[in-house]
This record gives sequence, structure tokens and C-alpha cells, in this order.
Amino acid sequence: MRVEHDEVQKKVGARIREARERRGLSQAAVSQQLAALGVTLHQTAVTRVESGRRPLSVVELLALADVLGVETDDLLHDQGERSAAMLRWDVVAARRRAFDAQQEALRAVSRYNELSNEALRLLDELVEEQVRQGVVPDADDARLHILESLGYFDYDGMVVMRSRADRADSTLERWE
Repeated sequence: MRVEHDEVQKKVGARIREARERRGLSQAAVSQQLAALGVTLHQTAVTRVESGRRPLSVVELLALADVLGVETDDLLHDQGERSAAMLRWDVVAARRRAFDAQQEALRAVSRYNELSNEALRLLDELVEEQVRQGVVPDADDARLHILESLGYFDYDGMVVMRSRADRADSTLERWE
């Protein structure tokens, strides 16, 4: 009976380690979070639990499940290679990564817009200066000419980048 008891502790410990690693927590972080719940389990004790060398009390098991975001049943019973709780955490983590990527993309678009607006402001200053110096007779024509040479066009007061296909077609037309 002792061998079976030790084997159960090892399996539970392995599930605890797997859940902890999926959450990206260190053993010290688990220990700290348990302490915040009023359960004392030092980092070395967490190591022994995960290796199956230390049994858990019911209170410790409940607190560990809470800290790891799993059900106690997921720690106690084998549900195949990956428990439903681990899959839920994978989905939550994937959603978080997708959200973070979306936020990063929005920041990049915002920065692109800021830089585009700054470039247009500088272009307008340049054109105005050229008009003042008599280099170009008309600011609107000069602005349009510069924009077109950079692959943009003015569409009802909005500066729009021509598609690569449009630029390729116009380049071919110039060579014909």
C-alpha cells in the first residue's frame, strides 16, 4: 500500500508542477501567493511536493488549486495528458497574447499616423518655403507633384498611398 501512496503523491506533484509552469509561476511565487492566502508552504516545500516527497494537507491542496487556477480534481485525478483546466489556461493565454498583439498593432498604426501627419506638415512647410522663394509658382501643384513622386495621391484632401499594382502600371506607362 505504501508504494501506491508514494505513486499518488508523485502524480499529484507532477500535475502541480505542470499547472505551475503553465501559469508561468516560479516555486517562490507560488509560495508567496499561498502565504497571501494564509497557507505557509515554503519554496523548498513546494519543490518536495512537486517531486512527490511531501504529502499535502487538504487546506494546502485547496490553496494550491486556487493559486494555480485549476480545480482540485484536476490535481488529484488523471484526465489524460492534459486536463481541461490546462486547456482552458492555454485558451486564456492565447487570447491574452492575441489581445496584446492587437494592442501593439494599434499602437503601431497610431505611430504610423503620427509620423505621416508630421511628414505632411513638413512637406507643406517645404512647399510654402519654395513658393515664397519663387522656386515653384503654385503650392497645390508642387505638393501634388511631390506626393505623386513618392507614390501617394491626394483624394479629396486626403493623402492616400497608391497600391503597388497602380504604381507599377504608372511606371510602365511612363516607359511606353
